[in-house]
Amino acid sequence: MKTVCPGCNLVCGLYIDNGNIDFRKNAPVNAGKLCKFGMKLPEYYAQPQIKSTKSKMSKAINEASKILSSVDKSKVAYVSVGNTTCEEHLAFMELASTMSAVVNTGFGVFGDLPIGVGIPLEEIENAKNIILAFINPYEQYPLLTRRILKAKNNGANIINIGFFKNRNLASENYILNPTNYILELLELKLNGFANGVIISDLHFYTNPEVVKILLNLAKSTNSKITFMKPFVNSSGSIILSKPDNQKSIPQILEGCISGDIKVLYLLETDLIQIMPDESKVISALENLDALIVQQSTKTPITEYANILLISERFFEKKGTVVNVEGRVQENEGISTKGIQIISNMSLKLNKNALEYSDLHNKVLTSLNIKSDASLNEYEIPSYPKTPLNMDTTVSETVQEQKMQSSASLSSASLKDMETSLMYLYNPFLWHGVNEYDFVELNLDTVKNLKLDKGGMVELISNNGTIRKPYKVSLDIPNNICISRSKLPININNISPIKLKKPIKV
Repeated sequence: MKTVCPGCNLVCGLYIDNGNIDFRKNAPVNAGKLCKFGMKLPEYYAQPQIKSTKSKMSKAINEASKILSSVDKSKVAYVSVGNTTCEEHLAFMELASTMSAVVNTGFGVFGDLPIGVGIPLEEIENAKNIILAFINPYEQYPLLTRRILKAKNNGANIINIGFFKNRNLASENYILNPTNYILELLELKLNGFANGVIISDLHFYTNPEVVKILLNLAKSTNSKITFMKPFVNSSGSIILSKPDNQKSIPQILEGCISGDIKVLYLLETDLIQIMPDESKVISALENLDALIVQQSTKTPITEYANILLISERFFEKKGTVVNVEGRVQENEGISTKGIQIISNMSLKLNKNALEYSDLHNKVLTSLNIKSDASLNEYEIPSYPKTPLNMDTTVSETVQEQKMQSSASLSSASLKDMETSLMYLYNPFLWHGVNEYDFVELNLDTVKNLKLDKGGMVELISNNGTIRKPYKVSLDIPNNICISRSKLPININNISPIKLKKPIKV
C-alpha cells in the first residue's frame, strides 16, 4: 500500500505491507529515503490498538451525541492538530460548524499570517543565501537536511540564527540569549543577505512575534520563507480551518480549568503528549464534564476519556494530506471509519450525513484542484497564497512585554541558576515516543561540573529534581541544556535550571 510517513509535515512517501515498510524511490519529497522515525514506523504502528465491538461503538456515538446536544454549545471545544487526512479534518469542521463552533488546530494564534504553505524544496536546493532560524535540520528534519546540503555544495551561504550552532551546515552563527531572544532578533543586522530563503520551525510554542519578525525580514530582503511543522497534515489543517475564533492550546486548557469549556472533543490529538506541562493538562481534563477522544491507539489521553471513538490507524485512512510545500498527496488506505464516526454523530444530532466523496471534492476545491484527474503529487497546486505584503507589524509593546518576560524568568529562577533547559522538538517527541533518554551539554559545562564519563547529571528546577544521562555537544553554549524528549521538570518551552554533579549514595 502506498502511504506517507505521519512523522512531520514533510510527508515522505513509502510503502507499507503487513506492518512492514518498504522504500518508495520515486516519492517526490524523499526519493525513497527515510529518517529515523520513518525507519521505526513499524514500531509506531505496533502501539496497542483500542479494541471495540460494533455495538460498543454505536453506544459510544449515541452517548457522545447526547453530550454534544445537551451542553451549552459555547462550552464545547473541538481540537484537531493535523494528524489526520484533509477529508476527516473537514468532516470534523462540518460537525463543529453545525454546533456553531470551529475546529482549533493549535495554529489559530497566528491568525492570518501566511504560515500554511512554504516553497518547493527544490528552491531550497537552488538558493544562494539561506537562513536557518530556530531550527536544527539534522536533528529535527533530516530529509530537509539533504536539500540544504545540496545548496551548500552548490556554494550557498548559510546563516544560522538560534540558541546554539548549526556547525555542520552554517558558515555564520548568530547565537541568541534564551531569556531575551526576541529583542535580540529584532536588533539583529544581517548585512548582505538578500534574495534568499528563510527556513524556520513552527509549532504551538512559537511566539507569533518571532513569526512576524521573520516575515518582515523576508519582505525587506526580497526572500522566500517556509515554516516546518510537526504533524503530517499541519499545512492542510491550516489551509482548511479559518483562524477566526480559534483558540490556542494553552487558551483551551485555561478554559477547561476556569469552567468556560465543559466538553472537549479531540480528533487524533493527545494534549498530554504534545504539551510540556502534563500535570496542567491532566488537571484541565479532570475539570471537564466530558472528554471525547477519537483515535485508534492507546495513548496517555485515552486513560482520561469519558467516551472513546475508535478509528483506524493513519496508513489505513483514505484521503489526502498537504505537506509543507503545498504538495497534495493521497494516502492509499481504503478506510473511512473515522469519517463515518463523525457522520453518524452528525445524524444523531439531526444534521446531514457526511460522505467521503463530497468531502473529497470540497477539499480539492479548497486546494484549487479541479478534479481527481488533476491531482498529481509531482506538481504543487497554484492555489491562492497570502502575500508577504500583508500587515505583519510587530507589536509596539513587544519590547516592553519581552523585557518584563525576561525579568519574570529571572525572578522565578532558583538561586545561582544560570542554565536554560529547552526542548529540541522532533517527531519522536511530538508523537510521545521516548527515543532519546539523555540531555545534551557543552563540554566546558561537563568539565566544570566534573561529571563522570558515562555518568549522570542532576537537573534542578522550581518543578523538581531529576537525574539524566548526558551527551556532550560541541554546538551548545555553556548556558544551554537540551532535551529531545519531555522532562517532568520542564513545564515550559524554556525553563531555568541549575546543574549539579549527583552525589553518590
